[in-house]
Amino acid sequence: DDNADMRDYLARMLGLYWHIIVAQNGEDALTLARQHRPDLVLADVMMPGLDGFELLRRLRDDDELKTTSVVLVTARAHEGAAIEGLLAGADDYVAKPFASRELVARIGAQLELSRVRRHSERRMRELLALMPVAVYSCDRDGRFEIVNQRAIELWGAEPDRDDRAWALRGGPQVLMPEGWALEPELAPMAAVLAHGESIIDRELILVQADGSRNDIVVNIRPLRDANGVLIGAVSAFLDVSERKRAERVLQTINEELERRVAERTA
Repeated sequence: DDNADMRDYLARMLGLYWHIIVAQNGEDALTLARQHRPDLVLADVMMPGLDGFELLRRLRDDDELKTTSVVLVTARAHEGAAIEGLLAGADDYVAKPFASRELVARIGAQLELSRVRRHSERRMRELLALMPVAVYSCDRDGRFEIVNQRAIELWGAEPDRDDRAWALRGGPQVLMPEGWALEPELAPMAAVLAHGESIIDRELILVQADGSRNDIVVNIRPLRDANGVLIGAVSAFLDVSERKRAERVLQTINEELERRVAERTA
């Protein structure tokens, strides 16, 4: 908040319950948030320079801070702007003048929701780590969000979080069954993110980091928020190399049998 009296009041009141870091404007708040990774950001909408809306957008665009809870404070004359803030990704808003108990209750509720989300995410990651199927998810821009251990094993290396080419292809290098390489922007994950339609049982060849190859079957489904907006996609792929090798051996045997039968009846 750019108002010194309001900052001091909030610091004293909220400091009774939580550790508080005070910023006098949006730019300072963003810098402090990147340094300290807070559990929640409370910001006034009306600030000179970087206002509450722009601070919210910057936080949501930052990979390390995009899940941080944000509560906006707005004057009653700007309730329409508060709705705009909620649509932009704020978790809650409080209208001025507010009762101290109301503000404490709202912040407490958001912190509890954040704790539950973190616990759920940890459980999900633990479950993914135990799955025999390789799984990873991307955000709307095709950047890694979650990667399980089986995917890393099949890739033969752990990808960089921001390696969009790897995420879109689904590995260091991916080939079509015919043998030609998939460009990232033409890969199945890119298609799902572009069109929002699932891909089921797509057969591909994964070239590992050391050059070895595995036959895989890929399934990719889009992820949507509560409003149906596409927010990313999740890919699950299975190593079917042994099955493919058995199929090729069986095909060779059948071809040999057919050849011998043809020779005997000629």
